[in-house]
Amino acid sequence: RKRCSCIITTVLDKMENRLFSSREFMLNIGKLIAVLTSMEYLYSMKEIGSTYRGIHIDSDPYFPQQSKSTKNSSRLKGKSSQRAKAVIGYAISLTGCEETSYIDGAAVLKQSIHQNSIHNPKSTSKYSYKLYAIVHPSAVLCAQALHDLLGFEVLVRDTPFDMNDIRGEFYKSRVNQSGCCGEREFIKLYAYTLVEHPIVVHLDMDVLILNPMDELFDAMLDPRSDKHRRSVPSMHNQTLPSNIQAYFTRDYNMAYPGKEHVGAQGGFLIFKPNATVLNEYVDIVLEGKFCPGSGWGCEGWGNFWGAPQIQGIVPYYYDKFYPNTAVELDRCFYNNMADPPRQLTNKQDHTVGKCMDGRDECQDCRTTDIHKVKTVHFTICQKPWRCVDYGHICTHMHRAWFTYRNQLEQDHTTTVLVTPNNGTFMPDTFLGYCWKQDNQGYIPMKFPSTNNTLL
Repeated sequence: RKRCSCIITTVLDKMENRLFSSREFMLNIGKLIAVLTSMEYLYSMKEIGSTYRGIHIDSDPYFPQQSKSTKNSSRLKGKSSQRAKAVIGYAISLTGCEETSYIDGAAVLKQSIHQNSIHNPKSTSKYSYKLYAIVHPSAVLCAQALHDLLGFEVLVRDTPFDMNDIRGEFYKSRVNQSGCCGEREFIKLYAYTLVEHPIVVHLDMDVLILNPMDELFDAMLDPRSDKHRRSVPSMHNQTLPSNIQAYFTRDYNMAYPGKEHVGAQGGFLIFKPNATVLNEYVDIVLEGKFCPGSGWGCEGWGNFWGAPQIQGIVPYYYDKFYPNTAVELDRCFYNNMADPPRQLTNKQDHTVGKCMDGRDECQDCRTTDIHKVKTVHFTICQKPWRCVDYGHICTHMHRAWFTYRNQLEQDHTTTVLVTPNNGTFMPDTFLGYCWKQDNQGYIPMKFPSTNNTLL
């Protein structure tokens, strides 16, 4: 109650004196709603028997709950006569309201998940899915659309540790100053608590699924099958362990060539959920053994972008404490970002210089056959809603995103309105949804509940 009263007083005082920036307003209103609707537990956790804040909180009552008869798995059309091999949990995370284009990304990502599931009669997949959005309290206000418009189950979660409890002073000073979103990024780890699913896939909202990933799920769920493990394209032809606990790709372009411990790419993680894993991650964070230059454990898992957060702690956890349980996937087929394979020696030519992965020869993911790619990630290629195209595989990636968008608008008119795609900028790539090259030239999606765009 004291925290709630404090936030209300702050909001009212600053409104009266016009001291709010728009970002401050969103953050404080989000916090206020979170406090009011989660009965204060989200912050105080006085009656929750857990060391780590937020771990037992269910969906925030601010968001209406779906009944069992209307959950995704029962209302999706497709191979209704076939029983899914398993229901895969797909999670996204929302850490703030600064990025307003998230809703289009989430909508198209959902469409790509659906199209590559058992619910699409044309898909070869044997797996169903359920969607989750893990939302930081500062993003509560802008998360309602994910539930109301797109059907995600929203889980409001605070950072799973208190910054003041971190024992390593250097790490404490760095964790909220680096990566995409500081300590808030650790809410991704709550995906490990979705234990009702045998496998969870956590994706950034600028990811797109192009083909089913059944081979990954099969190899995880049937550890006795050599056939399934042989079908998984791993990086450097890694021999897959018999009991696979996780998959990820590494971000070689964020480290110097030949670095021994390279960070994971935090926008694509697949794992077997286990709440104990979350607790172990939190223990590592609270210990705070993170050194300048050498990173986690002072043993080399550092000195790359995002090292204090997910991109550093995930490979440290699996490489250091649970070796031979995680698989580094071939990044040309999974989480393809069209990253250049070699060190840049001049601004015009990426084909010379050392391989970023330290090898003498290296794959160029920009030339991979798009029909063989499973998932893509719009980082180097830029977000589709920015209407920028760099050629190579980026052109195919953008065309695929806008194709899914067009399918969504044509097939689900009760969810998304059909937007006139009469834009004239690179229509073969952007399919008429861009007027010019930048995010101002993008034609946003429209939703019937508001008859307005959310961009």
